[in-house]
Amino acid sequence: MTMKWKSNKERSVASGIGIGVIISFVLSLLLTMVVTTLIEGEKLGDSSTNYAIMVITFISVLIGGVVSNRLVNKKMAITSTITGLIYLLIFVGMGILFFDGGFHNLWTRLLTVIVGCGASCAICITGKGSRGKRKRGYR
Repeated sequence: MTMKWKSNKERSVASGIGIGVIISFVLSLLLTMVVTTLIEGEKLGDSSTNYAIMVITFISVLIGGVVSNRLVNKKMAITSTITGLIYLLIFVGMGILFFDGGFHNLWTRLLTVIVGCGASCAICITGKGSRGKRKRGYR
């Protein structure tokens, strides 16, 4: 009797989403620190901080969604959407908690998260097409 081992272990949906959200926030923190050092060194102007925050949000949601999709390997659209929405809810919750309920550019953040979720879903779906076996014709 031969035992077959799975080479990539699939995780549960909840743990994949949790890891994706954690990676999104760690990446957001690191990219925000890079932007603040650029602003302090006067290499980046104060007027471009909104654009930098949108790019940081997009990149972190994109990479967090891709990581969660790669870990779960099923239900890719739902997994990346839930990862992005949890990221957005925590982002809004921190705004309410630390900045006295101030919502600044909430709609642009929402649209950035939606586009990031869609892009992560598209990246994972297009990467899956080459795994199938090639059909051979009859001889």
